[in-house]
Amino acid sequence: MSHAAINTIHYIKRLEKAGFVRQQAEALAEANSEFINDNFATQHQLEQVRLELKHEIKSVRTELQAEIQTIRSDIIIKLGSAIVGCTAILGVLIAIFH
Repeated sequence: MSHAAINTIHYIKRLEKAGFVRQQAEALAEANSEFINDNFATQHQLEQVRLELKHEIKSVRTELQAEIQTIRSDIIIKLGSAIVGCTAILGVLIAIFH
């Protein structure tokens, strides 16, 4: 529940000026106030979510950077192995056909 504030007294007076009887205006103001409180976030709640998301993004970024570094290392090792293998095959072919 967010407790977003609305000026119910002002709201009731505006409804009364528009032709609502006091009881209708109060009921509508209360219903709208409840709806707003149940369905809208306050600035403080939004700031908390923003900070949580910022922290989560930073955590994911760190994990991704570590994973990228691991993949880079694996690629370097595999490329090195491929180069060594190709060099060995080239050496054998040179020995055979020389």
